[in-house]
Amino acid sequence: MRITVRNAGRSLTRMAAVAATLAVLGACSSLKVNTDWNTTIDFTKYKTFEFKADTLPYSTFTQERLRSTIENTLKSKGVTRSQTNPDLILIYRVNLSSTTQYTTVSSGGYGYGPAWGGYGGYGGVGVSQTTATEIPTGALTIAIVDPKLNQLVWKSEADAQLSDSESNAQLVQDAIQQMFAQFPPKAGQMPGQSQY
Repeated sequence: MRITVRNAGRSLTRMAAVAATLAVLGACSSLKVNTDWNTTIDFTKYKTFEFKADTLPYSTFTQERLRSTIENTLKSKGVTRSQTNPDLILIYRVNLSSTTQYTTVSSGGYGYGPAWGGYGGYGGVGVSQTTATEIPTGALTIAIVDPKLNQLVWKSEADAQLSDSESNAQLVQDAIQQMFAQFPPKAGQMPGQSQY
């Protein structure tokens, strides 16, 4: 690709915009959601729910965001929170961990050998360097139980890479939106896995 001097500024700006867009899409694509439910249940009969928090410790801000976002999402779908004989009990759990990502960068060296027709080889010595980076990850699991049946009727899990706290707050909202995207399931609707 040839860039002339007079277009260099505009081309660099365009390349920066493309890079920023790819970074955003890359961040979104780390969110994986898997939702399952009992396909024999008529979910239209459920009108109320109540939280039953998991005992795992995590920040109060995270709990507030989770509860508020879940409550608003379910309310928009016709299921409101009630402490008196709720139709559903909703349990949520947050797990924080990390995964190790290995990156290898090679530099220098060139040549050909047996793979290039068996004529021998020539060239310099290549250098490879591998670095390990710890990537923070988060998992949110939401389970919904019918207390009258004493049975799990709906479950969803979301996994994603974490970054700064502001992005993570948005990630919580995005995850819950995708988790409840097909709630309440229609009769005969089959669960599936989604990646965003």
